[in-house]
Amino acid sequence: MLKLVQNFRIVTKLAIASVLSISLIGLMTFSQIAGNSAVRKANENATAQQYLRETRSTRKPRSAV
Repeated sequence: MLKLVQNFRIVTKLAIASVLSISLIGLMTFSQIAGNSAVRKANENATAQQYLRETRSTRKPRSAV
């Protein structure tokens, strides 16, 4: 395997390294965006639950008539 890599020209090695670097940057960006989206949804759910809990606790109970 090492012999195969040593036979490549320097331009080929640089091109492979560049493609790998760009791919890794793309994957990191995607994972950051996906993570932010998940956190945003969880925060919205928590806010909605908190609102419901607060409105239930402040509502006056109905009197049995």
